[in-house]
Amino acid sequence: MHGRTDEAAAKVIGRKCAIHYVEEYSRRGNYNRTYDMWVWTDEPRAIPRGGSFAITDADEEGLPTDIPLPEMDPLRNPPPSEPKNGWTYNVLVHVDTLEDLHTRKARAYKWDYEV
Repeated sequence: MHGRTDEAAAKVIGRKCAIHYVEEYSRRGNYNRTYDMWVWTDEPRAIPRGGSFAITDADEEGLPTDIPLPEMDPLRNPPPSEPKNGWTYNVLVHVDTLEDLHTRKARAYKWDYEV
């Protein structure tokens, strides 16, 4: 459940895709076998078919930012001194529906307010 975030999903689908909507049951974690979302892209071939995805353990709590340290940037923690532990998952990206919105014609609607 630690990797079921929009940020993690954005890393899996790549830079040429944008998350439009995450299904509510995926966001809540009710169904843990898939993470279902709607994605926008102008190049469907850019959607990866799968690969590995690694998540590392959280960093230790950083230094307090209210104490000025001249040799360190206060908004960044120092890099870890030893290798970090983590998990690697094999991810399969499945495209259920592909819609080409470029071929649709825009239609103007005439509203009728007569009662």
